[in-house]
Amino acid sequence: MSRTVPDVVELAQRLVRRDTVEGKGERDLLEEAADLLRGAGFSCLLENYDPAFPHKASLYARLCPEAPGESLFFGGHVDTVPFGDASWDRDPLSGLTEEGRLHGRGSCDMKGGIAAMLCASLSLAPRLAGRDLILHLYGGEELGCLGSFFAARRPEHFGRPGAANSAQPTATRPRAGHPGALWRAL
Repeated sequence: MSRTVPDVVELAQRLVRRDTVEGKGERDLLEEAADLLRGAGFSCLLENYDPAFPHKASLYARLCPEAPGESLFFGGHVDTVPFGDASWDRDPLSGLTEEGRLHGRGSCDMKGGIAAMLCASLSLAPRLAGRDLILHLYGGEELGCLGSFFAARRPEHFGRPGAANSAQPTATRPRAGHPGALWRAL
């Protein structure tokens, strides 16, 4: 079992360089994440949340599902919004770092955070001694929350989280909860 933890900035750059606009490339990115996690002893399940599109997927990874008690839970999405019509100063898939900043689509929302969660998980795994750590990396969030809604119908993948962390950006201030979304029929 490999316990090598990649450099978080290099991993974030690799993730940003993957085109996951509107679900493209989600499965490929998640397969790379699953390979890293399996090397640290995680059991991984890649699941397609939209049968019409095999490249749209979510990853559920658990370190010790049989562990009693509560788990630590990390979650975040890997898809990004479209590039739009505006011109970019840099290639949106460059993953360049300049003056301590990572540039590219998804670097903040949420590929930088996903890289941090993956590295933290790989670092924590050998020290958790029989406790569960769960990662849910999902797609389909930016266009309709498809991955989240699909996952919500599978509570067996979530264990009993005692603490959860999402890599959703909050202007670098920790926040409890998430603004979420509310749809109301009129």
